[in-house]
Amino acid sequence: NGPEYAAQAVARVAEVEDVPASRGLILDRNGKVLVSNEISYQVTLDMSRMGEPEERCANLLSLIQLAREEGVAWSGTGPVEEVTPRLLARVKEEGLSGVTFTPVAQRVGQGTLAPHVLGRVGQMSPEEWETYGAQGYTMDALVGKDGAEAAFEAYLHGTPGQRMVETDEAGRVTSASYAQEPQAGRDVTLTLDWDLQTAAEEALGAFLDSHPQSTGGALVALDVNDGGVLAMVSQPGYDEATFSADYAALAADEANPLMNRAVQGLYAPGSTFKLVTAAAALEEG
Repeated sequence: NGPEYAAQAVARVAEVEDVPASRGLILDRNGKVLVSNEISYQVTLDMSRMGEPEERCANLLSLIQLAREEGVAWSGTGPVEEVTPRLLARVKEEGLSGVTFTPVAQRVGQGTLAPHVLGRVGQMSPEEWETYGAQGYTMDALVGKDGAEAAFEAYLHGTPGQRMVETDEAGRVTSASYAQEPQAGRDVTLTLDWDLQTAAEEALGAFLDSHPQSTGGALVALDVNDGGVLAMVSQPGYDEATFSADYAALAADEANPLMNRAVQGLYAPGSTFKLVTAAAALEEG
């Protein structure tokens, strides 16, 4: 069978692809998960490996039909959203050429709970690439943009791996092996207390609702023993889950929901500053 194996070997294509590392979790002081990862699948269609026009059309129609049967909306163009495990399995069984699924890890926070403190991740800016590129990051890597995600980037970001993927002439994967396995990032434990943060959010929200003339407010609770931040609230805030979609409206909002009033707001200290002058006077006799 030498000629047959030779033909198969020539038709196969081996590619090295980067495998992103799972980002570390962000936990509260009691170990409750504040930010985690959720795996979804991205569908890639390689038209050049779908065969002749008739075969290509048949494959696309089959994918559309399978998606419809599994309750996944897809028109035949663009990305396939919310790929279900059943759709993934059925496409694999059908062996549709030119159709591949890639796992994608999405960052999942707590929505409206402490979005300013926890922060978010996003694509690198050109300025950030100059820094992270020198540290071995790939250009499409997600990095912490603000909050704890940015402050603890060095801990949360893992080490990506590399995988050798071999495909046949139809684009079907025939073998895959790791040249270097990805190393997950480390978890980070904050001083925040989930329950106290929730209570603080509700308390400040209720206060602002009863004072409609107020434009916003901040609330911070500290551990008197070590100064650890148990709760930090800034309102109005935003929903971390819809940040990208709502960004234009959030940026134009005169109430400045993107600003963390607890650490970025400028306020006259008032009589609280008398403690500082009194302490100075006592120290100086």
